[in-house]
Amino acid sequence: MKGFPDLKATKQLDAEMERHAARLRVGQVDPGEEHRCQPLTVHLKEYAAYLKANENCPQHIQVTVAKV
Repeated sequence: MKGFPDLKATKQLDAEMERHAARLRVGQVDPGEEHRCQPLTVHLKEYAAYLKANENCPQHIQVTVAKV
């Protein structure tokens, strides 16, 4: 992976990637990491599905999603 023009920033990136790789090796991955990388539209669709699963009326779901 290409670094930055600034050597200090490149070293910090390298250290961060090493820590992440070490956590992956021992199974200590942040469970929210993949979730945070999803686009907002995916979160909104999941929220609409959650509202539907909780038996909210379709009009409430539509208005809520539109407001978000």
